[in-house]
Amino acid sequence: MAFCGNCGAQMGDNEPVCPRCRHAAGVTATSAPVATPTAWQKMPPALRILCVAAGCLFLYSSLHTLGVFKGPSQTPAPAPTQPATPGTQPAGPGAAPGGPNEPTPPTGPNGNGTPSGETNPLPPAAGRSQLAQQQSFTSEWMLMQGDVWIHNGQWYNGSNGPVQSATLECDQYNQDGSDLAQKQIPLMTSNEQALQSGYTERYNDLDIGQAIQGLVRVNCSIVAAIPPAQ
Repeated sequence: MAFCGNCGAQMGDNEPVCPRCRHAAGVTATSAPVATPTAWQKMPPALRILCVAAGCLFLYSSLHTLGVFKGPSQTPAPAPTQPATPGTQPAGPGAAPGGPNEPTPPTGPNGNGTPSGETNPLPPAAGRSQLAQQQSFTSEWMLMQGDVWIHNGQWYNGSNGPVQSATLECDQYNQDGSDLAQKQIPLMTSNEQALQSGYTERYNDLDIGQAIQGLVRVNCSIVAAIPPAQ
């Protein structure tokens, strides 16, 4: 009794081929050559991932150096400008709103808030009473339909006593510092009561008249203050 040299099936002594796998009788099957693992196949999976990542990074760096990823050149947009205030660079014509007219003093709402414990009187000026010099006014300005408007105005009483009313003067200046126009506005509290020491009264919008050609800066300050009648 013979057996197939390829699949091991039983064969007759005179059978020329295996009835199962049709392999010729008397021929011993040869095994396929075993492939030798390459260095890449022998490498641990984690190391393979690291090599792939390093290759991608090198390729990106090379292409970036050649300018492949560079888009069209752009010129940075100029920074927005604001109307100049004392001690700042003047802005271009028509810029709005403006910056604060004076350093912001300590504030406290008149009649509905907590008064400030500090004072911030304005520097002495010719023609202004001592009481007026102890008042300050901060605001922003804007152009609207050809007029100059004072926005977010705040009158602060830095004196030691109450002030019944005050006079606000707003001046328009050109780039050379020339006074183009003046406007005086009477100031009172919303409840027409005296503004107490250390308190601030706020004003939303005040129209100070038509904007003069060449305007680049607006400055507002209190030029007169009246104490309550005795």
